Amino acid sequence: MAATLGLLVRDPNSPQPAAGQPVPLQDLAATIESSIIPRLLVSHGVFRAADVAVTGTPVAIDSEMIIAFAEELIALDSTRGLDFVQSLLSRGVAMERILLELMAPAARILGELWSADHCSFMDVTLGVSRIQQILRVIQGKAEGQAGDDVKGRVLLVPSPGEQHTFGLRVVEEFFLRDGWEVRSHLTARHEDVIAFVSEEDFDIVGFSLSAERLMEPLVSVISEIRRKSVNRQIRVMVGGVLFVGRPDLVKQSGTDVYVLDAREAVLQANEWCRSAKVN
Repeated sequence: MAATLGLLVRDPNSPQPAAGQPVPLQDLAATIESSIIPRLLVSHGVFRAADVAVTGTPVAIDSEMIIAFAEELIALDSTRGLDFVQSLLSRGVAMERILLELMAPAARILGELWSADHCSFMDVTLGVSRIQQILRVIQGKAEGQAGDDVKGRVLLVPSPGEQHTFGLRVVEEFFLRDGWEVRSHLTARHEDVIAFVSEEDFDIVGFSLSAERLMEPLVSVISEIRRKSVNRQIRVMVGGVLFVGRPDLVKQSGTDVYVLDAREAVLQANEWCRSAKVN
């Protein structure tokens, strides 16, 4: 397990609600249960299509499983929550049960942990966005398509050797909210990144870098991405304070573009998306 919920502490650098403003996540689980879930149940055939006949002993969704799923939602590897849900589906658990008995309680647990200072505001918001991405992926598979609302696929990883990854979690949140399918792996090594892009079709790879001593590994991995990506038109972006006012480093890295923050990263990705559709 990448992180144990009982050991998480609030990150002082994570975004917090403004003083005097209502905390939007206090009623998060209630909102999911009273609004989001009923709308999805009514609007999407995914839940009916994803249901499979239960064979053998029915799977119990207990408190231990809910806590385990909540941990996966904020793991360093963003695919673990989806893997968790797909495992349940393969064992015959209906999607409606997963929504009502697993996802909503997991969201509530994250909200409660944030209120008790045991996890960060970003952990909670990212966990909820990952729930939304899981639903999009499951729906797309049930309908035999990727989903018309998904703009593209983004891989977010630190530059090889980079230890500072909080910024990537913020970038992931922005991309998820904007309708992109995101895979983030905050402990990925050079060979992991190459395996990802050579086996899966990503539109964009985003790197973060904070130290100039890691420039050589970054240059190396970007060069290999260009050679081995299954998407020959893959785009690469980098971010990090190291590149501020250093166009020489941006050029040296071999990236397509440097982005200042998460908002600029999404804007640039959308521009690439529009250009690809025109061409």
